[in-house]
Amino acid sequence: MESIYNEINRVFINGQKLTPELLEYLAEIYIKENHLEDYVKYLNISDNMICHGEYDNLNMRLSMSPETSYKDRIKELGLKHNDYEIPKKIYPVDEMRNWYLNQYYFSPNLIRELSIRVLHVLYHELTHAKQNFIAHEGDKALKEIINNEKVLMQNNYLAYTDFHDNFIMEYNANVEGYLEVHRLLEKIGDYRAKEVLLLARRYFINQYKKKENYIYSPYEWMSNVFRVDKVDTKNLSLKDRILYGLPIEKAVYDEIKNIPYSHYRK
Repeated sequence: MESIYNEINRVFINGQKLTPELLEYLAEIYIKENHLEDYVKYLNISDNMICHGEYDNLNMRLSMSPETSYKDRIKELGLKHNDYEIPKKIYPVDEMRNWYLNQYYFSPNLIRELSIRVLHVLYHELTHAKQNFIAHEGDKALKEIINNEKVLMQNNYLAYTDFHDNFIMEYNANVEGYLEVHRLLEKIGDYRAKEVLLLARRYFINQYKKKENYIYSPYEWMSNVFRVDKVDTKNLSLKDRILYGLPIEKAVYDEIKNIPYSHYRK
């Protein structure tokens, strides 16, 4: 069989959508690489569902509908479409938004741009499966952090729904989702690879808050607001601390924040 990466590159070049079969194959590669066979027992990727994506950590089921992600992103952009046909005119919006849409979406690359969002949904949900593995078999500190959040979610579901994106498990799934998309795009030589890395950087900067000479991490925010037991994370690697939104030194934050935009355009 043709290399999965060559096939995805061909799909991108031809302006086609990623099929459920292709996404399922990518999911199976990730599951094997991360030893998640016992944590994704049911894999259901189909266009005949409403949800973008979800992972059920009790039943070990991962579900995803790429078609829902494609259609919802089109709606978010405010585009009028017919089978993803590129519109000839955009209706009343401000000048800057018109420029942005013309620059990035009114081109044969429309589906490629939307496919990057679909890939992020896939890897976001797969990261939740990896979190479930860590909660059972992983490093003690990370295991505690994840299990403490699971308890909070079970005891206060409103907290999870109202502050969904503030949860460390969601922060981690977003960051690792971007990094996995970046890794995939690099393998196929896609020009958007470094721009996805830039998205990961922007997300990191927005989630950590600088307060004078102190960097307030997402983990500290969660722990303080919801009175979750704090875990000693000082022995974790810098990589893990960044991936899980844990406390970091100001110098590390500044180094990442000060990487020039030109670095991502090379």
